[in-house]
Amino acid sequence: MTGLALLLVVTSTVLVTKSYATGGPVVGGMSKDDVNDSNIIALAYKSVFNYNAQRNGYAELQQIVSAKHQVVAGIRYVITMNIAENGIRSRLVADIVVVPWLQQETFTFKKTPLPVRVS
Repeated sequence: MTGLALLLVVTSTVLVTKSYATGGPVVGGMSKDDVNDSNIIALAYKSVFNYNAQRNGYAELQQIVSAKHQVVAGIRYVITMNIAENGIRSRLVADIVVVPWLQQETFTFKKTPLPVRVS
């Protein structure tokens, strides 16, 4: 390995290790978002709208549980929310990729039952 390549490997390893050790974000990793952020709220409502359009149904947003984003070729958002559909509550995870310079948004969804609380 050449000196320059070795220096690059060592530097990259130190930066990633330091990031994990300090609890800081990892380059290209997911970062948490505030569920009360207006952009996240707008994306959640837009997600439910698109979910309804894809399924030709009617689900209603109940609560945003968590949100995170990742910088990719655009920005990838993963928003976990509780929805109600035909009186049945469930959890919906929306994976959204926003590419602003192409004015493009892609939505994919995964629906699961709500976790059961044990008292």
